[in-house]
Amino acid sequence: MKQGNMRVAFMVSALIIAPAAAQAQAPKPPEVKLLTPAECSQITKRPQGDFFVKGSVTIGGMTISDSNVPPHGIVMNGIDNFDVIQRSCFNGRPS
Repeated sequence: MKQGNMRVAFMVSALIIAPAAAQAQAPKPPEVKLLTPAECSQITKRPQGDFFVKGSVTIGGMTISDSNVPPHGIVMNGIDNFDVIQRSCFNGRPS
């Protein structure tokens, strides 16, 4: 095998194997409990498409107090707080 062909074969192998290895090592987001009805009662969906928390709720160890939660704006330890609120309080309907 010529040296040029060997380089091409190595590069093609690397392009095929590297993404598969990276995908196998991707960490799975931690499981998070859904919010309770009492916690959901403190959250409103605003016309801007975000949520507003009036009071305090804790999602995956992070406490959100009197603040807005934009779509995919607060992600901590792989937990998307907007998604947790959406699934817990608004029947998982897309915004």
